[in-house]
Amino acid sequence: MNPVPQKIKSYVQVILIIVIAWSTITAADSNLNKFFVLNPTEQYLIRIFNQNGTTNIRLFETKEMNQISQWQITDFSPHTVRFSDTNPNQLILASQNKIITYNIGGGKEQKTYEHEVTNGETITQISFDRESNDIIWATDYTVYKTNPKENKTTKIGLVDKSKGPINSLSILKGHKIAVSQKKSLDIHVFSPGYQKVGKKVSEHKAPVVGIQSPKGQTIYSVDKQHNILIWDIFTRQIINQAKLPQPDIDSEIIATGLDDQNENLLILHQIGKDIYGEKYRLNDLKNGIISPKKHAISGNKSGQLHSTNALLSSDYSPVDAITEEIKKQKPIFILPDPPKQKPTPLQLATIEAQSENYYKALDFIKQVSADDPEYRQSRILQKEIYDKIDAQNKINAAKEQYASHSYQSAKILLNEALEKDSKNKQAKKYLNLVEKQLSRSFWNKIYIAAIIIAILGIGGFIIYKFLFAAEKENQSEKETFDEYNLHNGNISEIKLLRQEFITTRNQTREILKRAILMDKMGKYKIKWIEFSTQIKIIEKKAKLSEKKLPELIEELKTLQTSVKNISWHKFKRAQRHTKYTGPKNKDQQQSQKKTANNNQQGDATEELNYYEILGVSKNATTEEIKKAFRIRMKEYHPDKHNASDFKWIKEEASRMTKLIQEAYQTLSDPAKRKTYTP
Repeated sequence: MNPVPQKIKSYVQVILIIVIAWSTITAADSNLNKFFVLNPTEQYLIRIFNQNGTTNIRLFETKEMNQISQWQITDFSPHTVRFSDTNPNQLILASQNKIITYNIGGGKEQKTYEHEVTNGETITQISFDRESNDIIWATDYTVYKTNPKENKTTKIGLVDKSKGPINSLSILKGHKIAVSQKKSLDIHVFSPGYQKVGKKVSEHKAPVVGIQSPKGQTIYSVDKQHNILIWDIFTRQIINQAKLPQPDIDSEIIATGLDDQNENLLILHQIGKDIYGEKYRLNDLKNGIISPKKHAISGNKSGQLHSTNALLSSDYSPVDAITEEIKKQKPIFILPDPPKQKPTPLQLATIEAQSENYYKALDFIKQVSADDPEYRQSRILQKEIYDKIDAQNKINAAKEQYASHSYQSAKILLNEALEKDSKNKQAKKYLNLVEKQLSRSFWNKIYIAAIIIAILGIGGFIIYKFLFAAEKENQSEKETFDEYNLHNGNISEIKLLRQEFITTRNQTREILKRAILMDKMGKYKIKWIEFSTQIKIIEKKAKLSEKKLPELIEELKTLQTSVKNISWHKFKRAQRHTKYTGPKNKDQQQSQKKTANNNQQGDATEELNYYEILGVSKNATTEEIKKAFRIRMKEYHPDKHNASDFKWIKEEASRMTKLIQEAYQTLSDPAKRKTYTP
């Protein structure tokens, strides 16, 4: 007979030990003052129960569920037991007037601190600080901080007594503390140092029952009307809000908490004399998905021990939140009977798969051998699990896309997830949420487009009215002026002045273009811009009033003279000829002859500098020379100037083109460039 696999043995042992432990506690003590607490590393399980005023503590290691230590505390009845977030072996216990801490590292208990409240106040809330081993605790109306190392207790803040006692306390990052009160709609946030009332955060419409912060930045607050608000507490902004369902019309929320993995929000309802537990995934709540699941100690579906303390500990149902009548009731959290026979690997795999612990289920499936009668069924289950894992991965990816507002990508991923797992409720709910966002986005685009069209229409109408009014005014002025000239017999004279103005303007433009062509280095570029601007101003003046035409014609002629003075005197003195002393081939000789023939207008002695013609330095590279050649050719190519009415412009363009080609042939050839002296 094959030995029972170690994992099956451990699983059965865990179930049997918890059943025995529960039976013992139920027989010994029928009140609710008992705890099962797992430390954050899942290495140790603490079982605590109170009997006749004495607290009994037993320490188990979770691998084999063997008891490794036990001790008692007399005259002590704790209402809160929890571990530190910074030190997983640091344990705190608190009663109404005493705080005790232990270190259980190495499986041995060691008391590290004890503090007793002697001023008559009662401890109602307690927790470790998130970023140190300081202890944060509260009485009905005051919040304190205790440093165990220095044995020093300081007051952090007070609350308004008219709003009722503190009913919930949550530790935030940055050593901040959030509290709520029994009759208050607000949440108060205390920073390090003393503050009387702290900073108030207010959005609830009913008194807040409890606040929870899994990581110290996001707060989940629940009020008596079953409303939940999800806050980014540091920006004071609400991430999401929703209405939690009521299990019964008479149900009332009496406490909130978090599971040991900080993945689920726990809600405790009171219905008459009964209590009813629910849990909600925190990620679902953040995304507006309300999917409650019944939660009790018997619902240990994860196959782990994280649920053993959920809702059973008064940490999640404070003493002042449970009436004496409820305390007298027998616990409603009952563990199932132990299995009568050893479960097969397939049965264990099925249980884990139903609890959505897919990787544990796959570990059990691997134990089913090929000759096992359940082999074929195990492989069918294996395929289903792989599909569910794939679907879950796609859902997680869709959540990320949804968070980044990529709704279309999220929709594609969710549809793919449903192809793998058609009954996946989470995928269906997220898909419904995504489709709502897509619909909202579509109508938002339509709305914005309509607004833009309306704005453009109004703007266009205003511009049209403005231009139409200006044109009408100009036309009226022109008609008035023509009417005046008609009565004074000056119509023919006006036409002549118009013609003369147009001719003078065109001449001025051509002279300016020629000057720009001659300014190869762009030395007087600013001047040319100024002259061009003056021509445009003169044209506008001519359109506004024909009475000023004679004066404007004179301005154009003066402008022509200014352009000529710059271009014909300063440029001539700056130009130089090239003296090429190297060998000349026939092509060069013919090119130079043609160039000489084109310079018969008194420029035969003019020196030409090839570097200046191309507009490059003497140290220019071959690539820079090529680039300059292309730019100059585009600027002076004859085809560009064929439309000009002036012959001299065409000739100048042709001459410059030949000079540019000659300069390029010399400077692009390393041998010729070496012998060339400007």
